[in-house]
Amino acid sequence: EDWSLGAMVMDSPFSSLPLVAQELVKNQAVIVPEFILNMALQMIREEIQSRANFDIQELQPLRKAPHARSPALFAVATDDDFVLPHHTYDLHRVWGGNERKLITFTGGHNGGRPKSYLEEAADFLRDRLSPIDLHAGLAPPPTASAAAPAYHEEPPSRRAASWGSEDDDEDLMVAPPPPP
Repeated sequence: EDWSLGAMVMDSPFSSLPLVAQELVKNQAVIVPEFILNMALQMIREEIQSRANFDIQELQPLRKAPHARSPALFAVATDDDFVLPHHTYDLHRVWGGNERKLITFTGGHNGGRPKSYLEEAADFLRDRLSPIDLHAGLAPPPTASAAAPAYHEEPPSRRAASWGSEDDDEDLMVAPPPPP
């Protein structure tokens, strides 16, 4: 529930992680009785809860999608046999934002993506995340003559370490400079 997301590109998203797990097991050549599947999923659920402190049963984006407001580009390989295409279609169908688009192609879940899709996804993000939109209502970014070094001059190790630090909140609002 992040209202600040300017746009999203979702490639083969799942609508429900528990459903993906069930579908993966059911689509295997070996038949697994339902009660064994449920026991195995419960053990996995408990292990993830103890290690990562979240419940995989709650990973069901389909429940929150109607409340989403960000522009969204959905993409799916129609021959995806890992996260079945209906997950993407279902999310696209219930997405709450006014702007949503669905692109389909072939190539499976982990296959290469068509150049046309990659270009369209890049254009989608560029058009919605331009520096003008990022700085709307904010003070102008510092000039090159300001005391702080320019974003592109900062060593990568420091830049990576500063993300999320409480001291550098204003740096998170400044987009990197456009490519030369």
